[in-house]
Amino acid sequence: MNAITNKSSSWDEFIGRLEGPEGCDFKDSGFTCFGDHRLSRKILAEMILSEREIEASIKFFEENGGFCDCEVVLNLTGPSPYEIYRELMERTVH
Repeated sequence: MNAITNKSSSWDEFIGRLEGPEGCDFKDSGFTCFGDHRLSRKILAEMILSEREIEASIKFFEENGGFCDCEVVLNLTGPSPYEIYRELMERTVH
């Protein structure tokens, strides 16, 4: 296995676990985040990634705006800023 990125076949499993009860546990009433990647690291280790693969995954998260567990979910899922810009431009052109 390699680093987990948003292009990985395991991405949906990882994000599902990170946003669920074993991770940040997003609910209407709030969520859990410690300001680091401890939950991501735990889940990645349980997904049988090596320490090197975990570090490469964390590097990818940080390079893409995921500086802690909740930011991995909030900033690395959904449309990119470019996609949002493109959609807005298409709306104003038509």
